[in-house]
Amino acid sequence: MATERELFRVRHDPVEWRGIVKRLLEIADQDGVDDRHLVLIDSLNAQTERVELSYRQAEWLLDARDDSEFVVTYLNFSIKLMLKECFENRFGIDDEDDQMWVEKTHSERLVRLRKMEAKRLFRIAVTLGVVEWD
Repeated sequence: MATERELFRVRHDPVEWRGIVKRLLEIADQDGVDDRHLVLIDSLNAQTERVELSYRQAEWLLDARDDSEFVVTYLNFSIKLMLKECFENRFGIDDEDDQMWVEKTHSERLVRLRKMEAKRLFRIAVTLGVVEWD
């Protein structure tokens, strides 16, 4: 989920939200965007005038970005290293779904994750004490 600061910035900056829309359209061509976001992305792409987004539009746009874009680091922590450490400490994970997800993701030898998955990995890493975060 995007921060309030990021939502405010994107809502009021057509150059920024148009850039996000353009990247999402490129990703959509590779089946990287959920169908539920495509209607919004297409409608924003069709906008010809400089407009400010509503709060909800900005929220959906940033959700689509977070669901679609890949990252190799999250909050300056390497995805590859966090995944390795979480896998090695997987038996300390309380949630069975999280444990299975870490095992599956590690077995796929991924070095990048979608941003939403990176958030999940980070949460698990903090819970395990692999990453120290206040």
